[in-house]
Amino acid sequence: MQLEERKLKEIEHTDRRRRIVTGYEYETDCGVNSKSSEFITDEEGFAEHFSNMKFYSITRSSVTYRDGLLFDDIRGCTALDYCGGNGEVGVEMAARGAAAVHGIDISQVAVDNARRRAARQGVAGQCRFEVMDAEKTAFADDTFDVVHEYGSLHHLDLHSAFRELARIVKPQGCVICTEALRHNPLIHRYRRRTPQLRTAWEVEHILGSPEIYSGRRRFDELPQLINVLLGEMSFVGPRPEVAEYTDQYTEEEQAILFVRPGITDLSSLEFSDLQEVVGSADPDQVFRRDVLPRKIALRLKYVRQQSMLGDLRILILTICHVPAKPLGNLRWKRSNSPIQTGR
Repeated sequence: MQLEERKLKEIEHTDRRRRIVTGYEYETDCGVNSKSSEFITDEEGFAEHFSNMKFYSITRSSVTYRDGLLFDDIRGCTALDYCGGNGEVGVEMAARGAAAVHGIDISQVAVDNARRRAARQGVAGQCRFEVMDAEKTAFADDTFDVVHEYGSLHHLDLHSAFRELARIVKPQGCVICTEALRHNPLIHRYRRRTPQLRTAWEVEHILGSPEIYSGRRRFDELPQLINVLLGEMSFVGPRPEVAEYTDQYTEEEQAILFVRPGITDLSSLEFSDLQEVVGSADPDQVFRRDVLPRKIALRLKYVRQQSMLGDLRILILTICHVPAKPLGNLRWKRSNSPIQTGR
């Protein structure tokens, strides 16, 4: 599917949904209630195109956690509601004291809903909602203190989105994202069996851990400590790689995928300054030709020789190799360099 065709399909899909639900979709995501039902304009259309909303009640704790990260320090910030739909979160950021809020979406219907919502809540003066391509925005570099994203990365070309987010967020700013993941096979099968609920592109691009961690080239690694504490990652283990590369693994190399990923490994130590290795002329070609085969070999070596003593050795080498970094805010922050390798 050509890029422009994909975007036209996305506009058609989004316009339809935003006409059916004109506000507080985050509430309808958790089940219809008195606050959200007034924004449902077509009960029959809602039943057809939002039939999966009954499953979203399990996301309440995730949304609550997101709200804490997003709103606690929003006062005085310049914020972006990225692919913000009907603008509920953008309006709330303004109501919580953000100095200026920009909201973008590919749908004119969504933008019109957001503008009406801002006017109704009395924050239109702080908000500017407009139609814009999220993969190539019109914002200047280093514009935003905070960027909020909810359920839109899998609608976009991820590498383009990461590049654009890293460009427009300030060096000490943060990007706060809430995304569905593809790891539950039953849920993913349901997605494929309900095509009326999503675009063809969307169902094939639901994110997994490798896609999320591909952001390490442009964003700080510190948030991965959260994943260690949650048991999703180890301190030592094969570094997560993007699906573009893991999909091409041989049967032997697929053994890497069955080991819990880690923040550091043998390849992290050998390629601790990846930017210097790949250069700037054609970094992708150099990475594929010279770096990736060696990384795979080192990861296979780790899988075959994994031991507690070996993990301790790698951890000590990593600590000795990397200057200490302050354990501050664990939100997703932009790297100061175009490529962040993690060490």
